[in-house]
Amino acid sequence: MKSLIGFLSSLVLIASAISPASSSSVANKLIECIANNNINPSSFQTIFNPESSLFSLLLQSRVQNLRYINSTTKPLLILTPSDDTQIQSALLCSREQGIEIRARCGGHDYAGISYLSDKPYIVIDLFNLNEVQVDVKEETAWVQSGAQLGELYYAIARQSTRFKPGVPPEVLLDKTQMFKAKFKAKTDFVTEPVPESAFEGIWKMMLEEDVPIVILEPLGGKMNKIPESYTPFPHRKGHLYNIQYLVKWDKNGKEEEERHLEWMKRLYDYMEPHVSKSPRAAYLNYRDLDIGMNSAGGKTSFSEASVWGQRYFRDNFKRLTEVKGMFDPENFFRNEQSIPLLHK
Repeated sequence: MKSLIGFLSSLVLIASAISPASSSSVANKLIECIANNNINPSSFQTIFNPESSLFSLLLQSRVQNLRYINSTTKPLLILTPSDDTQIQSALLCSREQGIEIRARCGGHDYAGISYLSDKPYIVIDLFNLNEVQVDVKEETAWVQSGAQLGELYYAIARQSTRFKPGVPPEVLLDKTQMFKAKFKAKTDFVTEPVPESAFEGIWKMMLEEDVPIVILEPLGGKMNKIPESYTPFPHRKGHLYNIQYLVKWDKNGKEEEERHLEWMKRLYDYMEPHVSKSPRAAYLNYRDLDIGMNSAGGKTSFSEASVWGQRYFRDNFKRLTEVKGMFDPENFFRNEQSIPLLHK
């Protein structure tokens, strides 16, 4: 009881900063519910609502794609937990009140799904959960979900040099140094050598843009030895590399955005004869909502979701829907491209 009183006292201090009288009743109910259900109240750090002077700064600090910086959709609350019991409280209360969850780590989701929704939602920002434990002998690392790639590399580099970094390189930088811009990205997997003439065409199209980027990420090697069904990521044996296309721009305005998006569509269509087919594969970490989304009502059928699900996961997609039904039968954890329930 003492700990609950202590938490409620600290909540008063938070409330004085965020002016709860002017916040929504839903947000207030969520705060009250979290206070009543939190197992470890003394360790809860801060809850921010839109009235807080730090709300916008915290929300925008991890918006890596500036296309969404001025989005009209805002979360009811931003929570910054420091242990898993606080996350449990937030999940319980959001579920009870029909509020959607957006979990954010680095904010690198290309479509902004980690901090945007067209339904009432809260953001659970995991930046405090950034511990990395490295076991050099076992060649394993235990990484909390809020850790940035740079933090992971640093922890490993302190104990071993036998580790190769991934992409994108900018996640190694401090967030204040990060190059942010408005951008659009797409990706494809290549199973046959792309003719030189195709790359000549890409080069000509790139000259039309100010900041076009094409990244070829090699596959093969050890990845070829891992069966396609071993993990959800299926693009292994028979895939030479994937191609990531990006275009960045700084100017605001709908007309400017549409011009760059149209260029990206032309480039994507141009490459169709030279990349994987049936389906044309994509990589979830380079999320592309253009290839398909779940229905707004949350009742997406397996065949409807397969339009995008097969591109990301191939035959593993059905297995993922089966797992979804076992662990989230009410489809609480959902977004535009979350694994759907296996509806007929």
